Order: sequence, then structure tokens, then C-alpha cells
Amino acid sequence: MIVNRKLLVDQLSMVLPATGTGPEGSSRVVFENNALSAYNGHIAIEVPCSMKDIACSVNASELTTILRRFDTAECDISLTEDKFIIKAGKAKASLKLFPIVHSSCLFLDRPTGIPFPSDYHDALATCHIPGNKHLLAGAFFSGTSAVSTDGMRINHVTLSEDTNKFWINDTAIKTILKYGNVFTQYAITDGHVWFRNDELVIAVNRLNDELYKIDKVKAYVETCKDVDTVYIPEGLYAVVQRSAPFTETEQSLQPIQLSFLPTGIYVAVDTAHGAYEEMVEFEDELPVAEETVRVDYAHLLYALKRSNAIGIKHIGDDRMLVLVSETGIVMLGTLGG
Repeated sequence: MIVNRKLLVDQLSMVLPATGTGPEGSSRVVFENNALSAYNGHIAIEVPCSMKDIACSVNASELTTILRRFDTAECDISLTEDKFIIKAGKAKASLKLFPIVHSSCLFLDRPTGIPFPSDYHDALATCHIPGNKHLLAGAFFSGTSAVSTDGMRINHVTLSEDTNKFWINDTAIKTILKYGNVFTQYAITDGHVWFRNDELVIAVNRLNDELYKIDKVKAYVETCKDVDTVYIPEGLYAVVQRSAPFTETEQSLQPIQLSFLPTGIYVAVDTAHGAYEEMVEFEDELPVAEETVRVDYAHLLYALKRSNAIGIKHIGDDRMLVLVSETGIVMLGTLGG
């Protein structure tokens, strides 16, 4: 069978995120039913395959590496009883064949797709918190809300349309985001959430959304929605970045101080490493109550990327730094001192 080498490499690259060292067969790809698929126990991915009418399973990374090292436009692929044989020009390679393992949900009946809201991708991107180890890590969708938290910050995005309820982890979010804003439909089964379009199907493990403390998260969101905000002055993000060399880890956080003044926002860091301070002025003086808060440096940068207004909300004895955009809100827990 003569196949386009680069096209096959591209198809393999699409399913590689679903390979790994998990259950049996997770290091392999499966060619079957004119499709190419992989499954690692957490994520299953399928794409149409340029190799038609073939059924076999081979090691994913070995096949991809071999094809990438060949330099011909096409290659000739054939099967023996136990070998996957690739010929490219004068070169020849063979890989061991494995039994096809039908362990993923891709081999079950497919659920009916539901159109995605047009802004689902932006919501996932906003809700993704890298390195989140909190009990509620991941993104929770329900109705017009998409939320995430790591215990120190809460993201809330208002979607343009309702979605069914589901909760997926950050590894799944990162994989979905890797493909860009390409999915047009989703579906939900007891164990999986499906993302798909005409060419690509991804099924990720569904977390038990009954355990998600959505009422508590939404209570914070509702409390912070009426916060008095000011626009984020131009240059604040760059100023916060410049303070980075002077921040010091304090219980895995990097405190930075923001002082709200009628003339602007004053950024300051004072640690054993040194000190940094800079004023970011408003275009005109604003009726701002003078107040100072300390928040984590990385959390602040994360929120500034997604927002255009900022304010402080008092909740009992606590304070939250609240950053808002047209569609979402990010709430950061403040640090003592």
C-alpha cells in the first residue's frame, strides 16, 4: 500500500496525546475501520486514516519516529502475520504487530452530538489552571457557567448558550486546547465527555460532577459580581512582570503588593532579594478608596491576561482581588501582611 508519508505522520501526531504507559495497549495506535485511534486510560482520540482497509496495532512512538526519519514523499506499507513493514526508497523497517485491544469507548456506540456554544474554547482556556493540584481542579460546566478553582483563585465564564453539566480535569483541558477552536459538538455519557468535529473525535474521562462544590463556588461569584472596579491601566501587566526578579517564595506563593490610589495602582515588592516599586497611573484621577492588598505574582499575571477591570471585594473578614472582563470574572484570594 503506497501512502503519503507526511500525511500519515500528521495523523499519528493527532492521536499521540492519547498514548502513554497506562493500561494494556496504551503505548500503541490502532488502525481499523479506516480510522486511526489511541487510548491511554484517560483520553481516547480518533482521526480518519489515509491507510484504508487495514486492521492492526503497533507501537505509536516507534512508528512515528521511523516515518519522521525517512525523507521520501511516499512509503510502501505492508503486513505479514506478525510484522508491520515500511519501505521508503532503499530503506526498509519493520515493527512488531500486537493484537488490537478494544478497551476504549471509541469502540462502543457513539452518543448523539450536541452543538457547542461558540465560546466554549475561550471558556476552557480561561478555566485551565496549570499545575492545579486542588481537590476541585479542572473545569466544571453547567448551564451558562464554566468555572474552575485552585483554592486561591476562582474563574467564572458566562457562556453564550446553555451546556449540559460535566467536569473534566486539567490534563483533558490541555489536550483539548492543543487542537485549537475546532470542535463543533460535544456529548456526555456516564464515563466520558466527547469533543468532536467531522475529522476528529476526542473522549476524555468525566469526573463525578456530583462531588463538585459548585454552590460554594457560585456563592463567591455572586458576591463578587457587584464589586466596584476601575479599568486596568495600560502597562500594569508589564510592571508586574518587571517585579518578578524581586519576588520571594512564601509557602509556594510569590507575594506582590498592589495599592489602589486615585491617581493609579502602585506596585511594590520588598523581600530579602531586594525591592521594586513602580506607579501605573490612570489617565485621569478616579474616585478610588485607598487600599492595599497582597496577592500571588503568578496568579495576578494569570488574571490580568484575561481582564480589563479590577477591584477589591470585602467578604466578611476576607478580601478578594476581583478582575473582570466582558464574559468572565477571576477572583484572587489575598495574602496576609
